[in-house]
Amino acid sequence: MQVSDDQALVATKTFLVAMRREWVRRNPGCECPVKPLDEYSLADRQSLISSVKAAVRSTSEENMRRLRERAAENAAQQ
Repeated sequence: MQVSDDQALVATKTFLVAMRREWVRRNPGCECPVKPLDEYSLADRQSLISSVKAAVRSTSEENMRRLRERAAENAAQQ
C-alpha cells in the first residue's frame, strides 16, 4: 500500500487535531500537551509523519489478511 507524503501529512494533522479535542474533552481547563503539527520541531514532525505513514500502510489488505491468519492460528492453539 502506497501512502503519499501528502496523505501522510493530512493523516498526521487530522490525528493530532483528534488527540487535542479528546484531551480537552477529558481534561477541561488543563493545558493540552498535544500541539498542532507546526509547533513541533522539524525532527519531531518528520517522526510523527513517518509513524502515521507506517500505521496507514499497516492497514493494507495483505497485512490485514496476515493478521487475521495469525489470530486464527493463535486461537486454534489455545
